[in-house]
Amino acid sequence: MERISLNSSLIFNLLNLPPKYYYLNYNIFVLIYPIVFGIPFSLIATYYSFVCGYLKSLFDELTLELRGQFVEHHYQQLLEVYDRTVNVMNTLDAYFSYPAFVIVSSSMVAHFWVGCNLVFTPKENYESYLFPLTFAIFYLFLSQSIVLPASIVNAAAKLTKDEVTSLLGRIPSRYKELKIRLAVYKRDNALSLWKIYDIDKSLNVSIFGTVITYGILIATLKISQETKN
Repeated sequence: MERISLNSSLIFNLLNLPPKYYYLNYNIFVLIYPIVFGIPFSLIATYYSFVCGYLKSLFDELTLELRGQFVEHHYQQLLEVYDRTVNVMNTLDAYFSYPAFVIVSSSMVAHFWVGCNLVFTPKENYESYLFPLTFAIFYLFLSQSIVLPASIVNAAAKLTKDEVTSLLGRIPSRYKELKIRLAVYKRDNALSLWKIYDIDKSLNVSIFGTVITYGILIATLKISQETKN
């Protein structure tokens, strides 16, 4: 650090600039680096949230139509719309389940790093907390841009599927036709993290629980190591 300061002082002396500008620029760089690096994540999360909002509105509208009194007269059109909506949902999951997994996993690592940094790294003043807290807020926003919209869409999709399945009892005159048609809807469709975990709101509890658990574990190991020394 002294070598960096010496070189920077020489450069700023040649430019007739005080060294304090170096430290200011360095702090700004350290602050905005994770945000600049996270721009691709931000774009993916924004697009993902937008498509989830679109799917949510479609599922909600379908649910209202399926609950209508005259559903018997246009149930075929509603089932076609349902098929297309589910296809869009499956396409989104096929292309974005892995990026969603990376973003959520990166968020967990980021929050774990922030916790360790706040606990184990000495802070000279309040400004020292600015970078880790900004880092944590940024990645919290990213993870919630994935988890919350996806969990809402999954809940709406399940509700719509229940209404579609209930058509068997509501339209007895078309029972055989509907039984054949609805047989393809046995598989649950949901947005997931890399096809491993279907996203729901309880994922937030799992994320923070995991981060806190590992944080306590590392803190315990550090305390025991200091006690031995």
